[in-house]
Amino acid sequence: MNSNNPDQHSIDRSHPHCPLCLSKELKPFQPGKYSGILTNCKHCKLIFSTAFPTENELNTFYNSYPDYPELSPLTIKRYHEILDSLEKFRKTNRLMDVGCGHGHFLEEAKKRGWEVYGTEFTEKAIRICESKGIKMELGELNDNTFKGITFDVITSIEVIEHVNQIRDHLKQYAVHLALEGALYITTPNFNSLSRYIMKNNWRVITYPEHLNYFTARSLSGFLKNEKLRITSLSTTGLSVSEISAFLRHKKSGNDLQNSVLHPESGNYRLRENIEKNKLKMLLKITANKILSTLRLGDTIKILCVLKSKE
Repeated sequence: MNSNNPDQHSIDRSHPHCPLCLSKELKPFQPGKYSGILTNCKHCKLIFSTAFPTENELNTFYNSYPDYPELSPLTIKRYHEILDSLEKFRKTNRLMDVGCGHGHFLEEAKKRGWEVYGTEFTEKAIRICESKGIKMELGELNDNTFKGITFDVITSIEVIEHVNQIRDHLKQYAVHLALEGALYITTPNFNSLSRYIMKNNWRVITYPEHLNYFTARSLSGFLKNEKLRITSLSTTGLSVSEISAFLRHKKSGNDLQNSVLHPESGNYRLRENIEKNKLKMLLKITANKILSTLRLGDTIKILCVLKSKE
């Protein structure tokens, strides 16, 4: 695991069963670096952190989180592409973003006339979002969150990998959706080509930041059982700059874990360059189609619709 390995006290608080499907058919993910750190559920195929943090540990971690940077034009463009795909579900005009950070996505939704709601884990994030006119609630999604209100759309962008009680959390989406409402959810793909290439140096595996590691199969399987009809599922993206940095360090024999890399800046420059070139955009689209077909892209993206409230 990359930074912040769980201490012995955390490991002593290990899951007695799979936090997603409750099966007790568990096995260590693999020997070596992740031995005792990651567990594999034989039943639903979720990979999860063997240890689970206390609420105090999570509070300490997220209160020390760095401030969110200003959005790049490319990120804003991506947000509007997501919002474009969600327009057809607009009925009551209510949209909730779970784990909304400092509310950047909701700001863009608000500009388009949505009535915006969000949840976050820290009081600092709550204050920042409320200052932007976003209705907020603190803490985990539960039955009392925005009680009595249902939503046309719920978004969960890179959130579910962070959640301690993942089964209860995922079940709450159906509780808060209006009938025929849409859930858009993204999370890192454990079966990504990046992990296969980088192996133990894959930076997504961090404790206590990330606790659940999904594949397209494990996530879609659970959502289907919650009366959610999946209308689209893709796995897209590849961190070319991070993989390139890893391969350079591997070739030179340097320790990647002790090196200071900034893959996001490299990724942004690459993305910006691709956006300006029609041929490169075509190649990117083709590459993403292949990655999605093979379920090897970096990010799982699922859009699903609530079929029943019973």
